[in-house]
Amino acid sequence: MNEKNETCIEMTEPMQNQEVALQEQEQAAALPAEDAAADTAAAPAVPETEQAEAGKQTRRRAAREPVRLKKTIATANDMVEVETPEDRRAKDIDEIRRAIKQERILTAKVDGVEPFDGDNARIIGHRNSLKVVFEAKDFFHFSNMAGIEEASDAVRQQRYLRKARQMTEASVVFVPLLLSVDEETGMPFVVVSRMMAMAVQREHHFLGEHADIEKGVRTTATVISTGPAYAIVEALGVETTIGAAHLSAYEYIEDVSKCVRNGDGIEVMVTDFAVDRETGNISLRVSRAELERQLTPVETISSVRRGGVYSATVLLATEKMYKVVLNGFKIIGYISRSANISDEMLHPGDAVNMMVHGHDYEKGYVWGGCHKK
Repeated sequence: MNEKNETCIEMTEPMQNQEVALQEQEQAAALPAEDAAADTAAAPAVPETEQAEAGKQTRRRAAREPVRLKKTIATANDMVEVETPEDRRAKDIDEIRRAIKQERILTAKVDGVEPFDGDNARIIGHRNSLKVVFEAKDFFHFSNMAGIEEASDAVRQQRYLRKARQMTEASVVFVPLLLSVDEETGMPFVVVSRMMAMAVQREHHFLGEHADIEKGVRTTATVISTGPAYAIVEALGVETTIGAAHLSAYEYIEDVSKCVRNGDGIEVMVTDFAVDRETGNISLRVSRAELERQLTPVETISSVRRGGVYSATVLLATEKMYKVVLNGFKIIGYISRSANISDEMLHPGDAVNMMVHGHDYEKGYVWGGCHKK
């Protein structure tokens, strides 16, 4: 019985397949000739070059059709506070409007400079989300630019452009004058005056009846330009220059532009100043090195012994002597040129071993001889 059943199963499966095939043939025969041909014909092959070109066109259409902002969907999280660009700009505009009424001094970062209206130039900057615009003549009113008033318009413009290019990223003070809107972009911007802001500071600190400037005052200077051997800073409404030797009391600075950058703030001490009340001219000298010497705890010269040999770095070379700092002690030493037993002359930044021959307790330095490492 089992053998018969197995035989039956083996026979019925092929039969079922044949019946399905016959039914499909009958259905195909019943269709109209055109429909049958359409149903059985294979789709024509698209050449690969046409497919690639179609793909490129699709990508081009996608690139030409950016996604447009449509609406905002609020979330259910009321614990998260988000400041939108519109909120930020509204706050910035409100701050500027209040500062215009109060003639208050603000600060902006310099972004660039551009020719403007023939031979004029203007400096472009920003405060938070708002663009600020300075007229070049106003911007450099208190800057040291000898002969600028006698120069032709074209020469004056080139000097403004050249000097302003060195000040990008610097932070400068200003008083806002007018809030306006760019006709082409529709973006708000502020017309400002650096001259007015610096004039207010100069009056308060140097020229006024209650001027508070004096030697030894500590203040913050802002770096507005740098070179290999100097930094130009703005402090108390005055532009002044700090040489490399006055930027550090205990380190040799080979390139100032690698030590400080535009926009940096540095703590300094006023070492000297002069005021001409008739002309309003002010000269100012500041030093970070002098401030470091007075504020930084250092070893006393008694910490080094006579006859001891210590690692040092040359800070200054003159015709008669070398000025060095003893590394690790921050003690200043002086070495006459004849006491240099090296076979070559020394230069700032050279590493030497100094032998201490004596101490000057009144002036706080040691003296002796040296040998270049």
